[in-house]
Amino acid sequence: MIISHRHRFIYLKCRKVGSTSVEVALADLCGPEDVVTPLDGAKTRADGRRHVNWQNHDVPRDRWPLLARALVAAGVSKRAAGVEYFNHIRAARLRRLLGAEVFDGYLKVAIERNPWDREVSNFYFHHPKPEGRPSFEEFLRRHTRRKPIDNFDIYSIDGRVVADIVLRHERLDEDFAALMARLGIDPTPALPRARSHQRPDKGRYRDLYTTETRDLVARLYAREIRTFGYEF
Repeated sequence: MIISHRHRFIYLKCRKVGSTSVEVALADLCGPEDVVTPLDGAKTRADGRRHVNWQNHDVPRDRWPLLARALVAAGVSKRAAGVEYFNHIRAARLRRLLGAEVFDGYLKVAIERNPWDREVSNFYFHHPKPEGRPSFEEFLRRHTRRKPIDNFDIYSIDGRVVADIVLRHERLDEDFAALMARLGIDPTPALPRARSHQRPDKGRYRDLYTTETRDLVARLYAREIRTFGYEF
């Protein structure tokens, strides 16, 4: 997640949509006062250079409520105490931490992806090796049904999309270039493939679905399917 005071934008980081590639590119544009939250588990950039731009992800101490001060002093983590920005923070929580004036006044950017394709990517992310890999149907029924991806809640508040721009994974390079033009950034930074994984299905996600699992994903992600007009 990024809050750029220099360019007046907020990057709401979603899951399994190419978000880390965009985050790495945007972080290089940030100034010393901007917020760049650490990547979960990622230590280096795709080009091998250490990603050193993680900064300012603690809420300034002078804005901590008394309860948060007491909790942190007692050993509670800053995130649990509500005084830390973090990777996949939801818009509602971020607005409370950042303040309505800044949150509402900055350009808010997110990324979304066809949920049926996104679930296949999620499957291979959790099970990159064939050994011990469950069937895709079992993964959907046991993992996805219990822990669906929460992207819609990351870029919406009370069911209303608050992201001003939602880049589409299916045309990410094109949409990212348009975002850079809107922000007045030239030339457009290259997008690294920071966490890309080899998918055995080669993008033919439909081949992995049955009628039942197709409908399961449709029910779980009905909001983004309806909002963005995705089709199986």
